[in-house]
Amino acid sequence: MLILMLIWNSIVFLLMSIDKYRAKRRLYRISEKVLLLSMMCFGGVGGFLGMFIIHHKTKKWYFYGAACIGTLILYLGVTKLQ
Repeated sequence: MLILMLIWNSIVFLLMSIDKYRAKRRLYRISEKVLLLSMMCFGGVGGFLGMFIIHHKTKKWYFYGAACIGTLILYLGVTKLQ
C-alpha cells in the first residue's frame, strides 16, 4: 500500500510539473480541479513538493488547503491500514 501511495504522490508532483511547464509556454493547461482533486486523494505530499520545489500554485490559498487535506488523508490512510 505504501508503494501505491508513493507512486500516486509522484504522479501528483508530475502533474504539477507538467502544468508549470505548460504555463510557461502558454500551452493547454491541466485544470485546477484536476490538480486539487489529485492532491486531496492521498496526494498531499506530492502537491506540497510541487508547490515548494517548482514554486507552482503558491499564491492560491486553496492549494495549501488541498495539500493539507491530502496529507492528513494520507497520514490517516497509512496509520489505519497498518
